[in-house]
Amino acid sequence: SQLVSIFNLIDRVQAQGFPLAINKIALLFSFTREPNDPNILNASVVAVLSGSELLRHPLQINFLDKAKANQILTLQGIVLPGPGQLRFSLVRDGTELAVTEIDVISTSAPTITPTPAVPAART
Repeated sequence: SQLVSIFNLIDRVQAQGFPLAINKIALLFSFTREPNDPNILNASVVAVLSGSELLRHPLQINFLDKAKANQILTLQGIVLPGPGQLRFSLVRDGTELAVTEIDVISTSAPTITPTPAVPAART
């Protein structure tokens, strides 16, 4: 089936400290092709944070003789060294076919103000 359900969709990551490890992230790609396009497409998924490449992963899309194909790539962990713009792109033969960007934001830790202890009442 070509039906996909999406849960926990994010458009930004907020963290109080770096490096930040994201244990699991899934990328969904939806492709269409023309009748004379090849049945199999070889490409790479590239993750770049603020100009530094974090990963490059090969991806093969098999249309199974259909006009549309959905592909989910699950990454079992990625480490973000700092805040910035996290850019996932699909690249084929040096050409960027698709891109999505996620803001990675550094937030300050909450301020904790201690409450003075109240002396116990004497009896």
